[in-house]
Amino acid sequence: TMRAVFVLLAAVAAAAAQAIYRQPAALNVSASTWGDPTSPLPTGQTELVFWRMGSTVAPAPQDLSALTGLAVPASVRADLQRGIPTAGHIDTAVQYFNGTFGAYLDTHADAPPAGGLATIIISNDWATPIFPWRAGGCVRVLATIAVASGSKDADSAIYITTSFGLHHYPGGTAPTDAFMWYETGVYDLGRPQPEWVNEDTISHQAIIHGALNGPGTSRYHSQGPDSANGSSDIFPDARFFNFTICASHVGTGLSDVNTKMPQYKLPTDVGNWAITHVNFELEALAGARSGYHMRGWTIALV
Repeated sequence: TMRAVFVLLAAVAAAAAQAIYRQPAALNVSASTWGDPTSPLPTGQTELVFWRMGSTVAPAPQDLSALTGLAVPASVRADLQRGIPTAGHIDTAVQYFNGTFGAYLDTHADAPPAGGLATIIISNDWATPIFPWRAGGCVRVLATIAVASGSKDADSAIYITTSFGLHHYPGGTAPTDAFMWYETGVYDLGRPQPEWVNEDTISHQAIIHGALNGPGTSRYHSQGPDSANGSSDIFPDARFFNFTICASHVGTGLSDVNTKMPQYKLPTDVGNWAITHVNFELEALAGARSGYHMRGWTIALV
């Protein structure tokens, strides 16, 4: 089909680009899973993190396939699944099997602090900053994702985004205090998919939020013709996502932040903004549950 051709072409293009992160074929889940870490995570490797649900994680032996869409054989679940133990059982959990990450978040069982957010991330931190936007460059994100389950109370929210942590390095040396989150939404259950800039609830840093509403519709990225759109409903059949963030998009985002929230005074020299962290996050208020799986997550300089 034409879509299959587009996906193949995207894979070829990614191979030709300079990949700065590729989702690993295998992961030591026990050594790579954290609950509310209090010190910086290791750099240069994939980490799985539960935020604001407690520091204790334990093997999750149950079958999560109906919740995440990822079936892990019973014989290896104790090695490849970890979760948050609550009242003697595990609801919220992560998996990693055959190069595929799975996550299930249940904030009925594992509620965040009052008014707060609970989050599961798969993440990478770079040991040295990456400067994609010097000389007008771009960074491309590819991933294949399926959201297998989801429900929420009327006043709750649960969603999936990919987020870059960006620091400002004037002259490309030591960073200033300037920081922002640059994120793109993939899924937001029962809610529309707008674009916006605002202040992050947790870190109180600026967020630039892009939406996948079709090629040519975003201020903050360029969506590939082969890419699925973001969704306000679950999609158990896997969808391919492909978008590119160029220097012009970052410049637009910085301008929008400074116009709406002038207290941030974010520097507008785009080439000196560097990527230091990236994550895919499944995040929710209390009263929601959802699960998904992802493979082929790739970040490349183009």
